[in-house]
Amino acid sequence: MFPSAAVRQASQVHITAWPTPRNIAESKLVLKALQKHGEIVSYRNLKYDTTNDSPNRHRPMLAIFENAEAAERAIDSSPVTIPLPPGSTPIPQSNKHANPLKSRSNSSPDDPPSIIIQIQSSRHNHPSNISRNPFYSTYNMHKTSPMYKDLIREGVPVRELADCLPSKKYHIGVGVKENIQEENRWMGAMSLMDLWKEGFKEEEDQKGLGDSTEKRKEYEEFGELQ
Repeated sequence: MFPSAAVRQASQVHITAWPTPRNIAESKLVLKALQKHGEIVSYRNLKYDTTNDSPNRHRPMLAIFENAEAAERAIDSSPVTIPLPPGSTPIPQSNKHANPLKSRSNSSPDDPPSIIIQIQSSRHNHPSNISRNPFYSTYNMHKTSPMYKDLIREGVPVRELADCLPSKKYHIGVGVKENIQEENRWMGAMSLMDLWKEGFKEEEDQKGLGDSTEKRKEYEEFGELQ
């Protein structure tokens, strides 16, 4: 069962970083700092959001904690200074995106490189964002893209893996999607979660069957001894 909107919103946080993480490695440092306060169930750096065509590269990060208590601890710890690995050179920030926290502190140019993050509560509508994902629900593969053709030529094991994440997909009408989904259900297709549940149930049934067999053998052996 999915959490209610109120419960989910209480677990959400909005993270602003100064300077902006340059790459995925530095973005993972931010994630690691958040994980000190609790389990993270969702983490998105909007810098890599292909559905956002804004020219502004100074984008925030969004995270959802497993519970509201962890989110509250993270917010209370803000601001947080994250040391960068030796040799890192932070991206220079313009005056528009300068760090207001660092400008008020006694900082020195000789200080080791670091990222300062500010953590606040978030009202971001994650379900709405998921529905706008190009790969959400039914979609057509972009077979004419150079990336797809190149990966197919290189021998990707499953052609669906060659369909790289673009900002948009070919539009499919709601009625067409419903017909495809109904056909998939008729053929026994299911979501990854349903597939996991079915496999888990089969595993539990096999364990139960094995226990019953062992008990029957014990009863038979006991009967032979009488």
